[in-house]
Amino acid sequence: MRQAGGSAALLFVAITAANASNYVFHVGVSRVLGPEDYGALGSVLAILTVLSVPLSAVQASVAKQTAQLGETSTDADSARVWGVAFASALRWGVVLAAAVAVLSPFVTQFLRLDSALTGLLVATYVLPALLLAVTRGAFQGMMSFKHLALISIVPVLIRLGVGIPLVRLGAGVEGATVATVVADGVALMLSLWLLRRRHPLLLEFSAEKSRAFFKEAAPVAAGLGAMWLLIELDLVLARHYLDAHEAGNYAAAGLLARAVLFVPGAVSMIALPHFSAHRGRGQEAYRWLLLSAVAVVGLGTTAAVGLTLLRNTAIGLTFGAEFSDASTLLPLLAFSMIGLGLANLLVFFNVAAGSRAYQLLWPILALEGLLVALNHSSGASIALVVLFVSLVVCIGGMAIARSVALSSPPMSRLPTELAVRASGSTEPAALDISLVVPTYNGGDEVVDHTRSIVSILEGLGRSHELIVVSDGSTDGCDQKIASISDRVSVIHYARRQGKGIALRVGMARAKGKYVAFIDSDGELDPRELNSFLKLVDMYDPELVIGSKRHPLSNVSYPWTRRTMSWLYQRLVHLLFGLNVSDTQTGMKLIRRDVLDSVLPRMLEKRFAFDLEFLVVARRLGFRRFMEAPITLNYSFSSTVDPTAAFRILVDTAAIFYRRYVTRFYDIPEEHFALSEARPPLTATLPAVAEQGLTL
Repeated sequence: MRQAGGSAALLFVAITAANASNYVFHVGVSRVLGPEDYGALGSVLAILTVLSVPLSAVQASVAKQTAQLGETSTDADSARVWGVAFASALRWGVVLAAAVAVLSPFVTQFLRLDSALTGLLVATYVLPALLLAVTRGAFQGMMSFKHLALISIVPVLIRLGVGIPLVRLGAGVEGATVATVVADGVALMLSLWLLRRRHPLLLEFSAEKSRAFFKEAAPVAAGLGAMWLLIELDLVLARHYLDAHEAGNYAAAGLLARAVLFVPGAVSMIALPHFSAHRGRGQEAYRWLLLSAVAVVGLGTTAAVGLTLLRNTAIGLTFGAEFSDASTLLPLLAFSMIGLGLANLLVFFNVAAGSRAYQLLWPILALEGLLVALNHSSGASIALVVLFVSLVVCIGGMAIARSVALSSPPMSRLPTELAVRASGSTEPAALDISLVVPTYNGGDEVVDHTRSIVSILEGLGRSHELIVVSDGSTDGCDQKIASISDRVSVIHYARRQGKGIALRVGMARAKGKYVAFIDSDGELDPRELNSFLKLVDMYDPELVIGSKRHPLSNVSYPWTRRTMSWLYQRLVHLLFGLNVSDTQTGMKLIRRDVLDSVLPRMLEKRFAFDLEFLVVARRLGFRRFMEAPITLNYSFSSTVDPTAAFRILVDTAAIFYRRYVTRFYDIPEEHFALSEARPPLTATLPAVAEQGLTL
């Protein structure tokens, strides 16, 4: 299905020519309009660019779906994707155009335009441009770059042939806007004819499919919207805050600086199908990201340096002597475009990866608006704000994108046994229940606690094992525990890793159909394990969660800790929507298949292990969670001190970041492979000693 039906070099040439033609258009109309009216036109064109955001989202979604259809699909499969998108765009394009028409008087007033007709003309731009985005996405997804090149350059040439004459005849800003609308309409007809030669569009006016299509496109539109607002917001704000003459100079410098974006646009267009083919994950996707980023920054820097050195000549030749003041703004804006061009590339990368990291552009956008509102004394002040924002986006965006690309499941950090289990080679459960107890320097108290657990397990009448994980203990408690019974397995390693790691190591050894864990501090009564198992027998839940807030729980702990726990659970509910009254009580029982699915995706090393497990399990579709009563007697030997509480908050933020920003927990299962480049966790520890293994 997907063939590189054209050359990437051809697309580069076509887009470069199209952008050059755009500049010819702006040169022609700016010399006729002068700084005051050209400032108005620049702000209108910025509005059109922002309105093109839904178009870019639609194009990216169609390209992504087309690229991911696979080599074995047919032209008819592609045509169905395009047909649903085209029908959906037709329906929603009418709604969007009507909304723009209603808002046009407000746009006219905000931009201080002379005529309300301009705002209405902007509304007519929406529908043909939205439909054109579908056809462009189809060619992009097929990597048919020669057709994409053709429908990229044709509208620009038409705008040249129609727009400049209209402006010279006195049509002004309205004439330039009419030319833009006509150009996209002609390009739409051409692209439909080219697509029909491959396969007729199979239009499907299905409300359900339309909602599904725009459900995918909506978050993309939000990300692209933030990106293009970052690129265009300064032009609109300059028009609003500066006097007409200075705003015109700013628009001229801004337009010329946007020449730096020529290559990033082409690079993004070519890179998106490759990002999508690898779903933005793994070394190959990261390699494409690095190559594309180097191209964007390297070529963008070359362009920015050239514009800086030739700024007076470039402004004079492009706009004329009336715009000479724009030359002082050009260097700042030109170098700003490098970071914004990289932001453009990163949005498409995150779209392909299924990450929502591009939504972080919205707070950056708000920051830019605030800084300009506070400091708009001159065009240079606004340009400095844009440069600062560009640096923030450039540095932060690449760091997040790297995290997304290399967010392979943490198999290399887990014991080899767990990696094997996660790959589908799980052996049948040999026991009814495995109980894991993590401990660190528990002393004689944890030894006594372990003895009581052994006694309770033996009274259950079920096959079982007890696994105690000594998380870097130095008090010799592991050796004392190992001597209690040959039914106790003790795992010890020399360097402390954290409760989360200890639980993961212990669970990796577990052989039970159900795997439970309980804290070693003695606060929780292990006899409640019997009630957990009764719930299993009666309801077969996927997860049984010990809860301090269960009406049958018998709890005794101070009001300060009670308040902290209540506030934390409100935060968890707000961030993750978990309908669990208590995520942090250290006693849970997990069905083996749930454990095998969830554990390989986890990263938490410390006390947020419980929360991450629940978040991942819910994300993977597990729903049958039951809360069970517990008996809790608070003791001051607990390791949950204020420092630990702060760490839990930090870890909670990290879970939120992985869940909603990098979408780490959504990585497809086929990407879960043990890395040969890094040793498993057990190999990274100084020593792992196992004593008294259960037979």
